[in-house]
Amino acid sequence: MKVYKKNIWTNAFWWLFLLQFAIPIIFILSGNVSHTIILLYFLFAIGLISIYGTASNYLIFTDNYFVVKNVVYPFFKTKLYYSDIRKIEFRRTPKDAIFLQIYMQHSNRIKRSVIECVKKKDLSEIAVLLKKKGIEVDDHILYA
Repeated sequence: MKVYKKNIWTNAFWWLFLLQFAIPIIFILSGNVSHTIILLYFLFAIGLISIYGTASNYLIFTDNYFVVKNVVYPFFKTKLYYSDIRKIEFRRTPKDAIFLQIYMQHSNRIKRSVIECVKKKDLSEIAVLLKKKGIEVDDHILYA
């Protein structure tokens, strides 16, 4: 089993997220702000983590399948058998995050997974690993 995952604390977003929780706590302790404003602030921060958390995926490879698993929500995971995959494309979002577009073998279904928690230097190794498993891989975006 091979796991491709980076430390989420290397991303500035997580530090800014923690800072968002620290600021209202300081205001609460000083007693200068109403509870409604603090509640709205916490709701905004939780909404932000909910949106960003869905892109925080990493990859686990085994002999017969690989798993796309979420760091923030570990119960969000997708198990994909190599024999069920026709093609995988590495793509970029408009904000330059890498995602996998996975074409399934026996249907017209396409799965997309943003892999924000995988090190950029590991992407070419992942492409080679997938090619060795007999999957057609479009990885030109990694070398552009």
